[in-house]
Amino acid sequence: MSPDRDQLSLPIPGQEDEDPGAPLVYVASALSHLDEQGRQLVDAWCHTIRDAVVEASEESSQRWRLRPYTPITWSAPGPSDERSPEEIYDLNTSKVWEEADALIVLGYAGGSLGAGQEFGWAASLRLPILYLQEHGSPISRQIEGTPCDLTVEEFDSAEALHAAVARFVRDRRRVIEDNARRRRDRVLRFSLLATGMAEVWQRLSDAERQEVSGIARLHRHRIGELLRRPLALAAASLDELLALASALGLDVGRLLSPPLPDLEPTQLGALATAAAEYEWDGRETLRLLQAARVELAKGAYGDSLCPPRKTGRGCRARSAHDERHRRSRHSRPPRLRPPARAADRCASPCQASRHRRDRRGALDGGRSARESGRANEDPRPTGREHRASTIHHRARDWPPPSCRRHR
Repeated sequence: MSPDRDQLSLPIPGQEDEDPGAPLVYVASALSHLDEQGRQLVDAWCHTIRDAVVEASEESSQRWRLRPYTPITWSAPGPSDERSPEEIYDLNTSKVWEEADALIVLGYAGGSLGAGQEFGWAASLRLPILYLQEHGSPISRQIEGTPCDLTVEEFDSAEALHAAVARFVRDRRRVIEDNARRRRDRVLRFSLLATGMAEVWQRLSDAERQEVSGIARLHRHRIGELLRRPLALAAASLDELLALASALGLDVGRLLSPPLPDLEPTQLGALATAAAEYEWDGRETLRLLQAARVELAKGAYGDSLCPPRKTGRGCRARSAHDERHRRSRHSRPPRLRPPARAADRCASPCQASRHRRDRRGALDGGRSARESGRANEDPRPTGREHRASTIHHRARDWPPPSCRRHR
């Protein structure tokens, strides 16, 4: 009843033509309690499902690759299979938790406990699930009523089975392709939690580990896989996470939501300089500091608050100009004296001193007249007062320190 495997023209897991980056479709079915006739029937159905998955992906207008994985081919019990139950558990969990992007459950003779467990894992990971049932066979009402991305299909022939699988693959293509991104997000989200728990676990003695296992009510093998595989933490229940973290004395909320990163000293200095230059108050400065830490947590520009600068000769020239402008703005060197007028030209230092005394006298007289208070007159300065004020401002900044000997 089973087709000849040598005639199959689809990629077998582990062969050279398999694309390891392609989405994986896990096909769960009964394995342990099958008689010879049932094994041949399930094996033929699994090969039909594999053909439908590959052909549906290749016949699309935009071709994409899929990896169908059938445990009946790789982990079914047999006389020559000497693997332990723990090894089979690790193999199947690694496929479902770390690689599977969709699940197809083949219901036969009421299903199996292993397929039901894999159904629960896929539902907790929000994978699209297709449940296939032979026409006329009863389906578990609990499976059919599970609130998840579940599609239930019945078939009465190999053609109907092929069509149901191809339709599921085409309808769920976007979700299947997007699951790789969601899996990467789960790794990033739970890596810090797994690392923190593993560090505390490594410092414990054997007796203390046994005590933590008893307090958390978790098997030590289960604790080991949770700490070793971040995606196992993602598939674990919240009760398991809280129990293990409490037994280890850790705060799950802090590990899942780490504090915002701090600014580097150079970035803090730039913020302080900008606050002094633009006269920001304390509240505004703190608000900008918080916004900068949020942007660093987003990872928008890596370790810098600004986008990477462009390179090139023109950019280096602009950078040098900006540096000179910054230095001149902060150092504030004395202003140079404006060009001398005809009346201000002096033939000797003595004449220059006499002209400065005359200007100071005119300035003092103008200031006394203004301070005496003439409220009813026009407050605007006269031409003579305006010239005296201008001369005063020019004289105040002149001469520069190197020319003070002329005073």
